[in-house]
Amino acid sequence: MAEKEYYTLQTWKCAQNRQQSSSSARRSQVEHWQPPPTMFVKCNIDAAVFAPEQKASMGACLRNEKGEFIEAFSCYTSVVLTPAEAEAWGLLQGLEW
Repeated sequence: MAEKEYYTLQTWKCAQNRQQSSSSARRSQVEHWQPPPTMFVKCNIDAAVFAPEQKASMGACLRNEKGEFIEAFSCYTSVVLTPAEAEAWGLLQGLEW
């Protein structure tokens, strides 16, 4: 498996594990996706840090006001980042997309 695909898969697995392990603690804080205003699109971004591998990855998903999928992308970097830095880097990647 290519390195980029490997880290994308690891990002997804990490997100799934995090979601399952914290779902009971967040039951009272459930967040729902909110659509953008009419004629706008919304780009949701998430990032993950893989400290042992000294890498970070991010993914972005673009949807219209009806919640319909438009496009998505992901990328990774071989730079050691904190979780907050990874989120900021993910935001930058989304803005440059």
